[in-house]
Parts: sequence; structure tokens; C-alpha cells
Amino acid sequence: MCNDLTSKKELNNAKQGGILFLNTYPPEVSSSDIRRKLALHEDVSTLLPKMVYNHVQKTGIYHNTMTKQEKLLSLILETLENMKAEELVTYALSEQSDIASVAVICNGRSSRHVESIAENLAAAIKKSRLAKAKIEHDRIGEWVLIDLGSIVVHMMQANTRQYYDIDQFIKESHDSNTSPPLS
Repeated sequence: MCNDLTSKKELNNAKQGGILFLNTYPPEVSSSDIRRKLALHEDVSTLLPKMVYNHVQKTGIYHNTMTKQEKLLSLILETLENMKAEELVTYALSEQSDIASVAVICNGRSSRHVESIAENLAAAIKKSRLAKAKIEHDRIGEWVLIDLGSIVVHMMQANTRQYYDIDQFIKESHDSNTSPPLS
């Protein structure tokens, strides 16, 4: 016979065990967020109930589930989103490029915003030690490129992006190959 219990104390004192129903609320963080943060060696202790955090630490669940490139791409996208980059698009280039396998393109609202996005992204990458960033820019904040080896990130003003039509260039390359955009 199994008893429904109303407190932890009743559960501990029950001779035959029982079921204790607890009112819980879903966490405000997803498991994908937890994986990403752990992959970037960020502290998640304040995001999880203590029991869950201890389980994650003890079992190693969610650790080392991302490749270095996935970690880097995750860091890039998170940083760009935090910096309020606009028109963010990610393309798989592996079929059409020997230089990089992923291109990330985004807009900034002004020259200062483009440069700020680039500076913050470069700092985040340096802090993570996931890659060495090579930065190319036009000195007037219309277009900044960060070359990370397998990933290139283009940050530009909307009018510059429209003028060079880099998205269409990549899409045409996708049409001639079979590699679709990632987002």
C-alpha cells in the first residue's frame, strides 16, 4: 500500500515509503541554455534548483556535448543577440568554400553600433579561448569582418549589406551546390 504524503517529514517517517507531491514551477531556463552555458564554462548554479545542479555536477550530464565549432558558433550568436545585432543570418558554407564552413551576417544600426558589436564579439571570443580572431574593418564602421578560421562573421550597416548584396551571393552559391542556410 502506498500513501499520499503531505510533507517531507511524513515521507521520512513513513514505514512503507510513499509519494510526496510537491508544487514546483518550470525553470525559466531551457536545457539547451544550460548546455550552451556549461560548454562555455559559465556558472549555472543560480539557474537551477540545488538538487538539479548537484545532479548535473555529479553525473557530468550536459558537459562536453558540443564540438569546438559549435561552442564558438553558440558564443557568436549569443553575443550578437545580446548586442542587439539585427537581421542575423547564419549560412553553412562547407560545400562552396575551402576557407570557412560557416558565415554569420548581421546588421548594426550605425557605424558606432557595428564597431561596438565587433569589439564585444572579439572580447568574448578572446575570453573564451575558442579561437583567435583576425579582424578586418573599413575604419568608418560600415563593415567589420572577424575571421575565426572555420567561421567568418560579417557585421555591417544595412545600406552596406544591401549594396554588396552578400546574402544573395551566398544564396546563389547555395543554389549551385546543395548546402542550405543554417538559419
